[in-house]
Amino acid sequence: MNRVKDKRLWLSIVGITGLGLLSGLFSVNAREYYQALRLPSFAPPGWLFGPVWLVVYIFMGITFYFILVHPNKQQKKRMITLFILQFIANFF
Repeated sequence: MNRVKDKRLWLSIVGITGLGLLSGLFSVNAREYYQALRLPSFAPPGWLFGPVWLVVYIFMGITFYFILVHPNKQQKKRMITLFILQFIANFF
C-alpha cells in the first residue's frame, strides 16, 4: 500500500499534532516564563518555539504511524505503551 495514501498516516499526524496543540493551550504562560528567565546571548527567540514544536509533533505522528504498521504485535503493544508514556511526559 502506498504510505501517503494510507489514512492511518494522516490520522496519526493530525491526531498527535492536535494533542500537541492541546499541550500548548495548557501552557499559556510559557512565553512570559521564558522571557522572565536570565537568558544567555545565544538563546533562541521565543517566537521560534511554536514552529519547532509543530515540526516535532508532526515527526511524532509519523513515528506513531510506523508503530501502528509494525508487523510484530507483541513489540507493537510495547512500543505503543512507551509512546504514550513519553507523550504524557511531554505535557509536564
